[in-house]
Amino acid sequence: MKKLIVSLLVTAAILGAYCITGHAADYTMIVSVEDITEVSEQITEMDEELDILAKLVWGEARGVESQMEQAAVVWCALNRVDAGYDDGTIRGVVTQRSQFAYTSSAPVTDDLRALAQDVVTRWLLEKQGVEDVGRVLPCEYVYFAGHDGHNWFRIEYRCRERWDWDCTNPYESEV
Repeated sequence: MKKLIVSLLVTAAILGAYCITGHAADYTMIVSVEDITEVSEQITEMDEELDILAKLVWGEARGVESQMEQAAVVWCALNRVDAGYDDGTIRGVVTQRSQFAYTSSAPVTDDLRALAQDVVTRWLLEKQGVEDVGRVLPCEYVYFAGHDGHNWFRIEYRCRERWDWDCTNPYESEV
């Protein structure tokens, strides 16, 4: 399993960003071998957290077709972790009562787990100081609500201003 994760991280570093669909995106991130090594070691210890995040996406965005919008759900939870919400852990943030449509009995599909792993990898690389990791949601966005098949992200709970998706989508390549 460790070799597979390291292999995926190296592939991501070589190709730029690795799409969950298996296509290289028109997005490039520069990552050192040291960063890859550090993050691969952290990822191998995060199986439970990755499953929790995959279940979160299943509950909040399984009907959303855009991988970028699905990834934003994970980023929103990680933004809360970084901001010290609840106990400052992925489990604590995601499982906090009345915060997310998370259920422990939700399925962990391969594609949602891969998406969770991709976002967490980018998040950990960002923590290592890597710039332009392919963040799809700025760090101040910690709330969202679903409407019309999309999730709309906000800075404050009661706020009319929403994220305008003004960033590069690392999950799509130009056709």
